[in-house]
Amino acid sequence: MLRLKVILTAIPLALLFSAADARQLNEGDSVVGGSLGLGVGWGGVTVGGSFERGMIDDIATNINLSAGITGIYTNYTYSSTWSVSHTFVGAMVNLNYYTPDLGQLQPYGGLTVGYNLINVESGYAGSYGSGITGGGQIGTRYYFSDTLALNVRLGFPITSLGLDYRF
Repeated sequence: MLRLKVILTAIPLALLFSAADARQLNEGDSVVGGSLGLGVGWGGVTVGGSFERGMIDDIATNINLSAGITGIYTNYTYSSTWSVSHTFVGAMVNLNYYTPDLGQLQPYGGLTVGYNLINVESGYAGSYGSGITGGGQIGTRYYFSDTLALNVRLGFPITSLGLDYRF
């Protein structure tokens, strides 16, 4: 019985996930998204968002350049002895790879620079402070349709899973 439930669930999901091919992020296209992630370096759950716009088509074979803004917020309490809130807001530049061979996947990688606002409260003896920081990310979008994608991003200061809307 359990096997039948798994099969009946898997078939509609497979049809949903195979419904679209990834479209490259062309010059003038925009993507906005929201995400949940892990607090890199601190722990805790992050809530974030981003806006990205296609800037230059075909800077290399099958590679487009995009730029945008991104941000996260984390509030983490460690064992009731100290807590930290971490806000990051920054600019990002990504190289987006596209080819029909990847189907719904659109991988990307890039750099981020921005400002960390860190507030540590209660009994923490460490020396973390706010300031300008840089980082990078690699990730991929998995398109459910021409406009909606699951976005998985690994990097610093942002590691997240979210939904992106392309317009």
